[in-house]
Amino acid sequence: MVEAERRSNEHPDRRGTPRGGRRLTDAPGACPTVLVVEDEAPIRTLLVRQLSRFGFRAEGVGDGLAAFTLVPTLEPQLIITDIRLPHMSGLELLARLADDPRTQQIPVVMFTAEVNAAEAAARLGCAAFVSKPATPQVLLERVREVLRARPVPDT
Repeated sequence: MVEAERRSNEHPDRRGTPRGGRRLTDAPGACPTVLVVEDEAPIRTLLVRQLSRFGFRAEGVGDGLAAFTLVPTLEPQLIITDIRLPHMSGLELLARLADDPRTQQIPVVMFTAEVNAAEAAARLGCAAFVSKPATPQVLLERVREVLRARPVPDT
């Protein structure tokens, strides 16, 4: 059965703590902020809830322009974005973030059904690419990998 094949630390207990593991907030001073940019409200809500359950401070917006406007005040340690977004695509958001010295170090994870855009996203500096459909657990693991590779700076 599929459930039996999954690793035990992928299943949270009732408190939202991964079995056999720790939430990110269990470590002193560790609570990375993640901005989720997704125009489909149910997906955005699910991702924000899942990230919050596992110790992230998660905020969600529904379009690329809103995300670009929010980044300077939110100061996220990581951004998850779709590519097809109203007002500004995820690729344009990635390019604008890369052009701004204040935001160019923020890693961006593309979470999209646009699998043909992976090469363009990589050229623009995308830290990781997750194809939809994917479970929140798959995306969460990719987020953790990216943050481990780029430690959160002290504030």
